[in-house]
Amino acid sequence: MAESTLKAFYRTKALDQVKYTTLEFHNPNAGTRRFVTEQVEDKDFLIESGAPLNAGEVVTFQAVAFSAPEPEQSENGAMLNIDMGAIGFEAKPYLEAVMTQWPQRLDVRYRQYLSGYSQPQLVVYLEGAEVTINDSVVSIQAEQVNQAARNIAVLYDTETYPGLRRNA
Repeated sequence: MAESTLKAFYRTKALDQVKYTTLEFHNPNAGTRRFVTEQVEDKDFLIESGAPLNAGEVVTFQAVAFSAPEPEQSENGAMLNIDMGAIGFEAKPYLEAVMTQWPQRLDVRYRQYLSGYSQPQLVVYLEGAEVTINDSVVSIQAEQVNQAARNIAVLYDTETYPGLRRNA
């Protein structure tokens, strides 16, 4: 249903129909940031009913000037490269907080909405694989994650866990 609606948009593209691309970043400790790309005014959108956050609710996405390309297919699944440009300066403290925690986890949700439809027409769940933070430029590489192969190991050493020391 949704896929054919998006295909029809690209095939016929009515003059009064607009495609909105949104990005949602979430970390359990740092919170959630939501952006609607290539816009000058914040927009409210309905989140899909099966979403892990705010399912079935209308939430506000902050308008930003940067664009987000569509996810590309890689050998491991979908991959998305996001160059945040000038907004990176504002997002820098949030992303630094995310990247200094263990485990480093940044959930990325890519959605496309069409004007005239309440539900997103495309939803891709990704996870931040690499975050590059320079002075005022931030870029994020996100990809789909194989949950079965996720590395959640913790390094046990005698400094952090003194009880592991052998009595000599």
